[in-house]
Amino acid sequence: MDAFAVERGKSFSIAATGPVGHLYFAEPIDDAQKSSLARRLVERGNVPGVLHRAADGRITWHHAYGETAVPEDLPERLQTHPAELRAELAQDVVRFCENENSGDLILLGWNWDGSSWSFAPERGAHAGPGPDETQGFLLVPPATKLPHGAANFVRPAGLRDAALALLGRKHLATADIPSAYPSRLRVMSYNVHSCIGMDGRVSPRRIARVIAEQSPDLVALQELDHGRLRSRGENQASTIAQILGYHVTFLATVTRGAERYGHAVLSRWPIRTVKVAELPTRSLSIWPEPRGALWSRVFLGNIPINIVTTHLGLSSGERLAQMQTLLGPEWLGPILDTQAIVLCGDFNLPPGTAPYRLAADRLHDVASNGFEALHTFISSRPFARIDHIFVSSHFTTESVSVIRNYLTRVSSDHLPLLADLHVESLALKDEVDRMI
Repeated sequence: MDAFAVERGKSFSIAATGPVGHLYFAEPIDDAQKSSLARRLVERGNVPGVLHRAADGRITWHHAYGETAVPEDLPERLQTHPAELRAELAQDVVRFCENENSGDLILLGWNWDGSSWSFAPERGAHAGPGPDETQGFLLVPPATKLPHGAANFVRPAGLRDAALALLGRKHLATADIPSAYPSRLRVMSYNVHSCIGMDGRVSPRRIARVIAEQSPDLVALQELDHGRLRSRGENQASTIAQILGYHVTFLATVTRGAERYGHAVLSRWPIRTVKVAELPTRSLSIWPEPRGALWSRVFLGNIPINIVTTHLGLSSGERLAQMQTLLGPEWLGPILDTQAIVLCGDFNLPPGTAPYRLAADRLHDVASNGFEALHTFISSRPFARIDHIFVSSHFTTESVSVIRNYLTRVSSDHLPLLADLHVESLALKDEVDRMI
């Protein structure tokens, strides 16, 4: 280097850290001179690699084994890296060379044979893009969304986006849902208590985190605020759906001026409202409040799934009348035996009561076959099973659980109920064909 500078009568400077050095000339030299110097640095100076970007934009990696065109031929040299990663690394080299602050020549302390060194001694410098530097493992919370393109590897920027999405501060688009006949459906029912946690904090984003960790296909939510002063005027259903990237339908059971309060259904698939209506309410109830139900429909491929969510009253007579209505001719009665149905919500009643038996006789309680008692209320010390999921004979239950962890114990006064269902696809397809 010094001999070259003296011979040319020109000066240069080097900025080096760890495995990379940038060589800058005080006065311009042409591409032929740069290429010649790059070869001398490799052959005489034992520099593992030198990158040269020519005036026409072509990039050459000079090394002990010859020259490699970047990005065209670089992936073939990266045999120690996973195939999915090689093209990405090649593009990284291009971006590196095209940076406006890159040197006239870029010196690299790494080569294909695994030899490496640092231009300046630094703790933690591993000297280049070897397998030890580009491979590792990733531990993330369950069902963490990763950005598109992260199926085989995750870039640091992608990991940051995933963390922001988990915290509800960034939206990541969901992956496409296959249109074939699916065999499984994950359903969640969750009374979110206006997104007011046991710590008094109002946070739809925290509720979205609870849901995202379980990655359900359908979510029935009860007790949501819309435009209410106590929850900062937010549309909680839309906020949660937007964070998750789900479709949403909403029912207002209570309306006072611009303030509304009610239920919602979230879905991975497009969803439409079939019916919204009030249920019978008795003015002498313990806590008189309008009660209603939201009936929505989604299609899994071309399989129709009816999902109804509700929040029943606090008196036994009121609950019985409301359940009779839901299972009667104005609601689910005509389709109980012919279409796929999921009836879920906060029923304010334990198993064994008259309204419960009425539902369990016509539908199937997902928690009734050998599953342990699944208490959902109160979240801090659950003692009662009052949230339920009932399904038609088109489903069989694979598993059911109440999600109890630190996040769910503090996010609402209820715990979420989760069921994995097997869809009897052939029976449903026959029913679709008859409907058509």
